Amino acid sequence: MSADHLLNYFGDDCNVLDITPFEIEKYKKSRIEGGKKIKSGTGDNIKFRREDLRPATINRDIQFLRNVFNRLIEWGNVESNPVQKVKMLKEDNVTDKVLTLDEIKTFLDKCKNIPYLHLAVNIAAHTGMRASEVLNLHIPDDSITIEEYSRLSMRKGHKVNFIDLTTDEFILNDVKTSNPRKVPMLPDIKNEILQYIKSAHRAAGGRLFEVKEMRKTMEATRKAAKINKKVSWISFRQSFMTECGRLGYPRELIQSFVGQVSESVFSRYFHPTEKAKKEVAQKIASVMRHKENKK
Repeated sequence: MSADHLLNYFGDDCNVLDITPFEIEKYKKSRIEGGKKIKSGTGDNIKFRREDLRPATINRDIQFLRNVFNRLIEWGNVESNPVQKVKMLKEDNVTDKVLTLDEIKTFLDKCKNIPYLHLAVNIAAHTGMRASEVLNLHIPDDSITIEEYSRLSMRKGHKVNFIDLTTDEFILNDVKTSNPRKVPMLPDIKNEILQYIKSAHRAAGGRLFEVKEMRKTMEATRKAAKINKKVSWISFRQSFMTECGRLGYPRELIQSFVGQVSESVFSRYFHPTEKAKKEVAQKIASVMRHKENKK
């Protein structure tokens, strides 16, 4: 969370008047140089590696701080916003993750012998769901209704995502934006889920996936598929949104489907292809020619 990183740097007892543009620039530099630690392994074999932070991640921190100061100005606590004098980092790290439909098909073909990865990616590719939403899916229990299951899970202090095989929907309660939603389940996806539950001996009421981390198998599949770009969960989410846009669906519908509230965040995930842009230009030209011929 942006708030946690900012508090860790500036301190809980920091006076907001001491946060100057210079101090914010120093914060940006510390985040760039510090990167992030990635944990791997278990028990005595736990290892950490450092990865660079994406510019968009650091920019979110700065945007959060800007919003804080804007609110303080409204309340009369401060007179100006120091963030206004701070430049955002250039975000050039978002377009290389969008996969074509052919690349997604090849990826799925290469992991068909890894049932849990194939199913998880298939769900993500056909719904645009986040990794956390997919990996937190729970299998329905016929002894209680989905509504009762939701109430029980809330009493335990955590939200749970469900697979409703009666209505053919994914019931998403544990979501990043805190706005629960329902996502349609395609017949092919439903059949694969049923086969996976049976073959993997998954218990009713439990998690669909035992594995919480699929990075290594995903990377091995990317290499086997000979896809020359980085593949992550975001790749399938971005590709789903981009394809929906290419097919002409309105932005509001796509945002509602994938649970993306912020326009600025949506623009980072939605990337019209050059081919799609050409198709739009060709359609406009076709309409114009048609109108001219009618004169």
